[in-house]
Amino acid sequence: MPKKEITFEAGDVLFKKGDICDFVYVVVDGAAEQFYEIRGKARPLKEEGKGAVLGKNGALGGVYDSSVRAKRKLTVERMTRDEYIAEPVSYTHLRAHET
Repeated sequence: MPKKEITFEAGDVLFKKGDICDFVYVVVDGAAEQFYEIRGKARPLKEEGKGAVLGKNGALGGVYDSSVRAKRKLTVERMTRDEYIAEPVSYTHLRAHET
């Protein structure tokens, strides 16, 4: 199955902690922010850029272990959880091209 490229605008949430993991995302362009919500307020953990794989822990555990949103305009390649589990190594080549 071909992977689907999706663009998110700044502030759009890709997934939230505790959601069932249906998809894993590879950052093609832009930046994503991993965060936790504490008492209803988002607390940033780290920024992820080109080549980062978002949701990989969720793919293995079945649910996302943190929340992720677009920090600025973000383009990702989306694959199903099963696709990621079947071929995770094929996406490591993207990390070599990080800026």
